[in-house]
Amino acid sequence: MNKNSKTIALLLGLAAGAAMPLAAHAQATTIGGYAGGAFGQSEMLEYGCDSAAAFGGACKPKGTAYRFFAGYQFSRNWAIEVGYTDLGKASSNVPGLFDQVIKAKASDLTIIGSYPATERFSLFGKVGGYYGHTSNDFTTSGTTQIFKESTGNLTYGAGLQFFITEHLALRGEGQRYMKMKVSGGSKTDSDWGTYTVGLLWKFR
Repeated sequence: MNKNSKTIALLLGLAAGAAMPLAAHAQATTIGGYAGGAFGQSEMLEYGCDSAAAFGGACKPKGTAYRFFAGYQFSRNWAIEVGYTDLGKASSNVPGLFDQVIKAKASDLTIIGSYPATERFSLFGKVGGYYGHTSNDFTTSGTTQIFKESTGNLTYGAGLQFFITEHLALRGEGQRYMKMKVSGGSKTDSDWGTYTVGLLWKFR
């Protein structure tokens, strides 16, 4: 288990433990605006590690993701949300041969459908679109080239949400960004996935 996974598991455990003695004041179905932030792990799902592995180099398709979001729940089961996610980076290198770092960021707009299992706990799914940017820094023979690309495409995800207090909720979710373009010699594309945990504050 890596450092990010351990931290996420610890936060989930602490929040669940802290919530047990609280009275059930929170309402997962209450209409209103909200905002929050999250962090976790990202992965460039089609990142090729074969070249680095063939020459005994290192390859890391996973990185750290940070997300900020805001939305409005306009009915018991539906909300609209905007978000910004720093997807971190994927990297590989072979000493003396090449070094590559691919970074990605995305803004998205999604519709969220939720199922309130209890007054505190709900499950949700989301679908919408994103607009993202990638930067491919490739160094070989002492020369660095930077290739940039922009993409708009589909994003979707699912997760769960638990109100710790009347206004504060813990949220865990997974989200995928489809076919984000990456330039560098020839163009390619890859899905990026994120798994994050964070806090949400509901204004009501």
